[in-house]
Amino acid sequence: MSELSEWFTAIGTIATAIVAMVVAFIPSIRRWYNKPRFTIEFRNKEPFCRITKMPKTIYVDQGGAKVPMTVLTDAYWIRIKVLNVGRSVAKNCEGKLVRILDAKTMEERKDFDPVVLHWVGTTHHPIDINKAEYEYLDVLVTEKDEPKKFFIACEEKEPRGINLTPERKDYILHIVLYGENIEPLPKSFYLKNHKTYDKIELSSFEETEVESVESQRTRAKQMILKGLTTYLICVLISAILYMFVVIENAYQNLLKENADKYILTVWILLFGLVIFLLVKISPPFGKLLFRMFGVDEDKGEPKSNN
Repeated sequence: MSELSEWFTAIGTIATAIVAMVVAFIPSIRRWYNKPRFTIEFRNKEPFCRITKMPKTIYVDQGGAKVPMTVLTDAYWIRIKVLNVGRSVAKNCEGKLVRILDAKTMEERKDFDPVVLHWVGTTHHPIDINKAEYEYLDVLVTEKDEPKKFFIACEEKEPRGINLTPERKDYILHIVLYGENIEPLPKSFYLKNHKTYDKIELSSFEETEVESVESQRTRAKQMILKGLTTYLICVLISAILYMFVVIENAYQNLLKENADKYILTVWILLFGLVIFLLVKISPPFGKLLFRMFGVDEDKGEPKSNN
């Protein structure tokens, strides 16, 4: 009975500790369960894309002087829909355009810094987004009479020398949504230009979806070079194993010029191909094998002992 009592006491102690831990973590679990969460929607049609009349200042010549005049021009707005699909209010939310990349070269524009984008229908920023509600975030606008520029829809009044009107061509836009009580949500978009101001398109983009021809060639060259290097390492290992472990007698005959050099070379290359395939099929095997022979797979060079 004493042993049974001790068992019950131990079980009770463990259960008490578990309950105490659960109780301690309940507030954190509740906060995690109830926290707000962002999701983004976009389609190349109304109401995500919208044509409006926008005032624009032009300068006309009157009596030899340039006089400012306000006119209305057709503008095409692209906005993304930001939804709060969580269980509480998302506070102090803002969206930033953090990077612009040339879609052809994948090079980042150096004349641009992160800027806060404009929430539609409000004049104060940042904003709160209630649970189960959404807001539209302006990304950029094109003008009918300005075929060479995009206009970034940001809150920046003084651009500090950065370019807020990049030339019209294909870009990759990196946007991040932030909030006081919400995890940042990064999202990338592919901006496809068109000669008609209201025919440009925006689509979801993943880094592997769109690559320039030059990027594809560079990546292919790197893959071929790495594969060739790995194969040469495998051939080296094959030669070592083949000569000194598998058929040491044949190697000795080769030294005595009694063996067929070409047949021996072909067998070494084929054995190296077998090792190469095993390395590609099983990366852990490759790492173990290369480590045994003191070779760095990525560089194709012996590792330094220093």
